[in-house]
Amino acid sequence: MEIFIYLFFALFSVLNPIGTVPIFVGLTQHDSKSERSRISFWTAIDVFII
Repeated sequence: MEIFIYLFFALFSVLNPIGTVPIFVGLTQHDSKSERSRISFWTAIDVFII
């Protein structure tokens, strides 16, 4: 059952990219604008590959 919960939330985050924006902003709130851009660029590349 525990693995189902992990998989459900992983799938939910993939299906709900708008809902992950506040999480991204919260995790990168102390980074500069250029650092945020770099992180979001490489995240987009990783998601595309996956």
